Amino acid sequence: MSSDLVSPALKPGRLALRMVALYGLFAALCMLLADHLPPTPHFVSLRWLFVLATAVLMYALLHRLVAGQQRLLERERAAVLLQGRSLRLLKAVVDNSPDVIYAKDRQGLYELFNRAAERAAARAAGSVIGQHDSTLFSPEQALMICANDERVMSRDAPESFEEVVDTAVGRVSYLSIKGPLHDAQGRVVGLFGISRDGSQRQAAQADLLASNQRLRDVLARVGDGFLSLDLAGCFVYVNPRAVELLSRESESDLLGRCIWTEFPAMTGTPFQRAFEQAMASQTSVLDVSHQTPQGRWFEGRLYPFADGLSVYFTDVTDRRQAEQALRVNELRYRLAAAHGQVWDWDSLTGNVSFADAFWQLFGLHTPSNADASRSFVALLHPADGPRWRAALQAHLQQRKPYQLEFRARRDGPAGSGDWRWFQTQGQAVWDTDGRATYMAGTTFEITERKAAEAALGASEAYRSSLFEQLADAVLLTDASHHIIDANPQALALSGYGRDELLGLRTEDLMDLSQRAYPGLTHDAALAGRPALVASELVHKSGQRIAVEVNTRAVDQHRLLTVVRDVSMRHATEQTLRQLQGEVSQLAQRQLTQEKITTQRVAQGLHDHLGQTLAVARLHLDACLASHAAQMLPTLQAQGDRISQLLDQAVQEVRQVLADLRPPLLEEQGLLAALEHQIGACATGAAGPDVLLEVADAAIGQRWPADVEYAAFMVAREALINALKHAQGSLIRVVLDGDENALQLMVVDDGVGIPAPLLLGRPGHLGLVGMRERTKAIGGRFSVA
Repeated sequence: MSSDLVSPALKPGRLALRMVALYGLFAALCMLLADHLPPTPHFVSLRWLFVLATAVLMYALLHRLVAGQQRLLERERAAVLLQGRSLRLLKAVVDNSPDVIYAKDRQGLYELFNRAAERAAARAAGSVIGQHDSTLFSPEQALMICANDERVMSRDAPESFEEVVDTAVGRVSYLSIKGPLHDAQGRVVGLFGISRDGSQRQAAQADLLASNQRLRDVLARVGDGFLSLDLAGCFVYVNPRAVELLSRESESDLLGRCIWTEFPAMTGTPFQRAFEQAMASQTSVLDVSHQTPQGRWFEGRLYPFADGLSVYFTDVTDRRQAEQALRVNELRYRLAAAHGQVWDWDSLTGNVSFADAFWQLFGLHTPSNADASRSFVALLHPADGPRWRAALQAHLQQRKPYQLEFRARRDGPAGSGDWRWFQTQGQAVWDTDGRATYMAGTTFEITERKAAEAALGASEAYRSSLFEQLADAVLLTDASHHIIDANPQALALSGYGRDELLGLRTEDLMDLSQRAYPGLTHDAALAGRPALVASELVHKSGQRIAVEVNTRAVDQHRLLTVVRDVSMRHATEQTLRQLQGEVSQLAQRQLTQEKITTQRVAQGLHDHLGQTLAVARLHLDACLASHAAQMLPTLQAQGDRISQLLDQAVQEVRQVLADLRPPLLEEQGLLAALEHQIGACATGAAGPDVLLEVADAAIGQRWPADVEYAAFMVAREALINALKHAQGSLIRVVLDGDENALQLMVVDDGVGIPAPLLLGRPGHLGLVGMRERTKAIGGRFSVA
């Protein structure tokens, strides 16, 4: 508007005073002129001219005054309409949002309650505005919500919460994002909140927990010991059977502890070598034997996976001891039968002669040939003399084989020595008349063999008991794999009767397509080559049963074959693999749902609430810039407050967006996002230095979007944890990789993480979340 008489800043009263003063000045001037002019016709004309001029001037002044006031009123009306339109637009956005949106003052009383909130509470906004959470929720839920609100306002920073509350449609788990509201002086005067229904994510978590529990139930019922180790060899899981075999009270005695420090005797053993081989090659090792310092024997099977190793093992001490006892006793039997002394008898002369070494066994001098027979008979045990004579007579007269075991006293007939056992055998020569003319034979001491046979008899009884009672099927075969004995378990496993089974070979019991076992020769078993192989046993009914066959040589002529039914274990392993796959799929689904939910929340904030707030802010600024001079003070102050609140809301929405959708990640990649995050985490001179180290190959490199997102979220969580808990002076974020691989490390020189917390702290999911994110993209996660 131009100058002058009426301006937006000019008050109506002041304008009227100016008009009166101007009119008075003009009237006084005319009156002065009239006093000095004679009353002529010109004087009368001058008076009418004065009346006309003053009327015109009053009309112009009044017209301008009225027009200025009209324009001012129209501008004020337009400003009010614009402000109302902006408020209606903001309310439309808030009311049409599918998320629950609300605002509260410092005392927790509602100031904003959108339509989604009305539907959830089944109450109109008018009945909620000015009310407290205690009028909407149970005391416990209201207390939880108020605690979260107070945390946001006291920390003066946005935060996310998971809040489970009762609504009109039942109990719902909400993912809530809350932020503080400030007044013109920057003081916290309340908070705003955006809550989204997270029931689907909660259901996925419940499915994951249920799958984990089913997996634990399956492993708890496995007959073998089962344990899981991480890459460092620390116990991650131990089933009850493994706790028992490892002589511990409960699984808590092992979880989180390193196997090499808990069982130092296993260092350098075949088990450790098998562990390293399985982890390096990522292939299973099926036959690992280990003997403890206490003499217990274990056999195990190792199955590697990305983050560690699973081990099945069982105690085979009884079987090992039985096999060892069998070999020792049979060796003693052969040694006891060694050596012997020659004797002969000439029937024509009646002379009986023994080798000098024979008499030395009894501490006697060699008698004359005439006395040799009497001296020998005098040495015999009274009960064995008649037996000796009867055996000799049967051979000479009836030509029955002459072979006899007898006892004779050490140190001669009058000696005080104990009775010794001997074995004699011989062969006579007959003439044409059928008369024995000569006889020769050998005699050798078998005292030790007799003792060994007695021990062997006891051992055989023990072996037979073990043979019959072992849980596994046991077959005794000859060198050609013909079955010569079988325990009841073998009969039950194969479905054959004893007579039927003894007519078969081991190859007849195996599936013809599984030729791993028949390829094991008797020579290979004698050489001690590995004999544990997986095969299939064909039941008499035709059913195929998965088995493990362990073959060892008993001696030069016999093999001991142990057949273990592993069909249940295979089914358990298959179930385990299936459950592990389901767990992995559930984790992938959960992470994907989290990413989708986060993107939807971020997109909604950016495209709807953020844009609307920005537009409202621009309109309000334009209105204030154009009409501030014509506004009433109270209206102008209210506009300034609304402008500040809109500014604050825009900034807080941008901060929430930065937390939900990492800056620069989608447009410029992981490296740019990490640089931005490190800049945002800088703590100043008093905090640790944070450095980003990037290999040459990783500069400018882009990876798949889900890989970059998961890697950034893991790096951000690790960086925040290091800043909060490490108490170090330097934190390094190291990025390396190429188009086929990505390696990301966060390293600090602080106090480290205590070993019991490497798997995570109860109630804290930071490490668990980082590990699951890494698994979801097929990576490996480790904490040292």
